[in-house]
Amino acid sequence: MAPRIKKPNRKKLILEADKLWATIVKSRDGKCIYCGSTRNLNAHHIFTKARHGNLRWELNNGITLCSGCHTFGVHINPAPYMLRIIEYVGQETMEKLRVQAQVKPVPLRIDDLRLIVDGLKVALLGSE
Repeated sequence: MAPRIKKPNRKKLILEADKLWATIVKSRDGKCIYCGSTRNLNAHHIFTKARHGNLRWELNNGITLCSGCHTFGVHINPAPYMLRIIEYVGQETMEKLRVQAQVKPVPLRIDDLRLIVDGLKVALLGSE
């Protein structure tokens, strides 16, 4: 009997893509874009992944914040952070993200998720 080939689990692919995305964003920025701290860094979605799933792994939709700015700042009082985010990513990128955020996400198949993971792996290699 031939060995059974294990299919990748959908949840595992999503988790892998999330981790790759966060690693790339934090590597690219290197510090909190708001306060400049290099400790306890988090990758933050400008447009939330829950409401804008089509932007979940878009690298331009991510910025790096320290845990303090992420937890006690942008999620509690987002206005001053949004000004800094727009300054950091640029008005043009922000407008592109706003347009993309209006697009209704389509359900992703396993093959779609594999392509996303592979693309993020290539991007990670290019960022090192």
